[in-house]
Amino acid sequence: MMHCGKLLTAMAVVMAVAFSALGQTAGTQTSYHSLDAATFAMLVEDSMVVVLDVRSPQKYAEGHLAKAINIPIDGQLEQIVQSSIDISKTLAVYCNRGRSSKLAASRLAAIGYSVIELDGGFLEWQRYVNDK
Repeated sequence: MMHCGKLLTAMAVVMAVAFSALGQTAGTQTSYHSLDAATFAMLVEDSMVVVLDVRSPQKYAEGHLAKAINIPIDGQLEQIVQSSIDISKTLAVYCNRGRSSKLAASRLAAIGYSVIELDGGFLEWQRYVNDK
């Protein structure tokens, strides 16, 4: 029963992200949703979600989430995302500890993407996976 509750919460977040983008034109959306690792894990399984690792290529090479694309925040994040990822996709963003991903999520939401962010970053993800 606990799993059903988490699944319903995850579905509600996806719907909230999707509906928050409705009626907005590119460049007008300014918010994103920070999620715990369990909820983030459920949502990244959706085919409409693209997982972005905004850490350095070195950190990415040391370990990353399955299906994650590495686009470092210190590069041309917005330009690369706009040229390679359809605006209809939801972006699931993470970094190492959660600070850079919040900045990246804000920047990507500002150009019109629906964005979720892993609160606590890859370190929190590792704790979640190890505790399962």
